[in-house]
Amino acid sequence: MLRAGRRRFYIFFALMLYAADAAVKRFVLASGCALSFNEGVSFGLFRNGEAEAAAVMNAAVLAVLLFAFARALRGNEGAGLCAPLALLAAGAAGNFTDRLVYGRVVDWLPLPCPFFGTLWINAADLWLIAGAGILVFRLFFPRGGRD
Repeated sequence: MLRAGRRRFYIFFALMLYAADAAVKRFVLASGCALSFNEGVSFGLFRNGEAEAAAVMNAAVLAVLLFAFARALRGNEGAGLCAPLALLAAGAAGNFTDRLVYGRVVDWLPLPCPFFGTLWINAADLWLIAGAGILVFRLFFPRGGRD
């Protein structure tokens, strides 16, 4: 079982990632920087004004990730999954908060993509990408529960 100090660290880590995403979004909204607002979810799903469906899908993903994060914090076998699940939970929570507060996700970082034009993302998306990448890596190359 993870020591209490480790559990607190991972919870603090997730909360700081969430707060960083929120702070950057508040800054870019106040500063008048170029933005893109994402009405849908990944890959253009629910882009046509189906905000409720996007919010419900985002809430369901967030609930599953929070449950998995809590389980990993409590169990010994999930110790190696705490960091990627913290990233995933923070990213999903950041985008879900946007849907509740702004009615859509605030994207502020344009990335040129040769096949799709410009992709707009935010810090929460970076947390999601990093968390998913680490999670896949940890699932293929486990370290025996040590962290």
